[in-house]
Amino acid sequence: MPIVYIPENSHYDPLSHDPYLSFNKQFCDMAGRLDSSSIKIHISDKKNGLKDGFSLDQDYFNDVNLKFLFSYMPNECKDQKDVLVHHELSYGFDPDFLESVMDTSEDISDRADYFYIPEVKHLEMTSRMTSKHVFLTVNALSTEENVQMVCNQLLSHDIAFFARGW
Repeated sequence: MPIVYIPENSHYDPLSHDPYLSFNKQFCDMAGRLDSSSIKIHISDKKNGLKDGFSLDQDYFNDVNLKFLFSYMPNECKDQKDVLVHHELSYGFDPDFLESVMDTSEDISDRADYFYIPEVKHLEMTSRMTSKHVFLTVNALSTEENVQMVCNQLLSHDIAFFARGW
């Protein structure tokens, strides 16, 4: 029978850790200036930030970057503004592992219809590869008031992707 251990003094607060912490700070600094704004987060090859708690194999993941671009979209309702969030996760890999990385990219594309993000009106996922780099892109349309929550959910999906065992 599995045993779950929860330390008595632990508290659940993932937003106090990177990459959420870095993203949310930059997002708050942009308050009111979302249109045509961007946030970029580079994940260092050193053991810090997002890599704490993960064993990322440098053969499969290196030069990791997270990008968020924001654009206002026309909306029939004048009380709300819709925002298109263009999110790109990019990373390099050792070309000797091309086949395995291609399989992973195809698996994500095959499951794109099953990704769920609350408060998103439209979601589109694509992936592309070069001989040494992968680009996973998500376009999510949401109301302006929900953009930060949507982005945090996208970061959560990125973390789940990095947690995948090889």
